[in-house]
Amino acid sequence: MVSPYFLRILCSCLLLCALSLAAGPYAHGEEVTEEKLKALFVVNVLGYVEWPGRPKQATYGVCMAASEELSSEVRSYIQLKGLDARVRLRNLDGNRDLEGCDVLFVENHAVRGENFLLREAREKRVLSVGGGDRFIEKGGIIHVYLRDKKLAFDISTKAAEAGRIKIDSRLLSLAKKVY
Repeated sequence: MVSPYFLRILCSCLLLCALSLAAGPYAHGEEVTEEKLKALFVVNVLGYVEWPGRPKQATYGVCMAASEELSSEVRSYIQLKGLDARVRLRNLDGNRDLEGCDVLFVENHAVRGENFLLREAREKRVLSVGGGDRFIEKGGIIHVYLRDKKLAFDISTKAAEAGRIKIDSRLLSLAKKVY
């Protein structure tokens, strides 16, 4: 029998390898910034999330309530990986309509009305990902942040369940904290 500790280490290594391979051509001689790491995460997280009861989708909507710099990094990564046909990116700007959004990235310092957006996301079964203080406490599902110059994240399974969103156990095993 394989120990849970071994499985956690194995899953961590596999996801880190996947992110490293994805970042390799993306970073090509450039410094890997916080925005680039978050862009990698927000696009790659789609492979670890399901919306039970919804048909398998050919395309996903990623909505950004974030700085132009972060939105631009997400757009660049989508284009670099040739995902234009599968991932539609939309900046919310002043628009709070989450229609067509499967993932909402909220960058707390770039948006007003974060609590409203998170409540709407939960009601419309949208995966909320974001940064900032107390993101999980405000109802967000995945809180991403830098720790020692590395991307880390916490996951609220309670918020995911409330939004009827299923998060793959491999992703849960990599989270620093699971609530």
